Amino acid sequence: MRVPDFSRLVPWLRAIGLFAVGMIVGGAVYMSIHQYLFSQVVMLNMKLESERDKLQAEVGELKKQPYKQTVIRSLVVKTESADPALPLDDLTAQKLGERLERLLKPLFIGQEASTMVQLENIDATRALINRRIILDQSDYLVEMRTAVLLYSELKIWVKARPFTRTE
Repeated sequence: MRVPDFSRLVPWLRAIGLFAVGMIVGGAVYMSIHQYLFSQVVMLNMKLESERDKLQAEVGELKKQPYKQTVIRSLVVKTESADPALPLDDLTAQKLGERLERLLKPLFIGQEASTMVQLENIDATRALINRRIILDQSDYLVEMRTAVLLYSELKIWVKARPFTRTE
């Protein structure tokens, strides 16, 4: 019995091996693109869920209070990076804003607008906001930049930067 010549199969084996390697590399590239897009969708979903929860809570609070122009009915905290070279990511800025809103809402929601414009209340608010906040095992130093009371909405802009131990 004769054994077939193996040299005739070498080009076919090379082609099959190249095809298999291409499938593996293509699958890896496809999976990395899929993971990146999925993580973007998850980040957007988290942002939208927190916005939805915030709006639902705001609607619930607004239904409880009678409508008056002189009462603070909503509080909005805008967070931005203090260092343009080291910007905060969207999720961190959002979580810092939510933490400050939870801290300040019991103090201001339902209060008369005239109490906000008193100098000692502004200084107390600034002292309350200007502090170190621990968020997801990272420390941030938050400083109040501006506070605006427009109709029945209090908007507060803060600057945040990572906290270093030398401060």
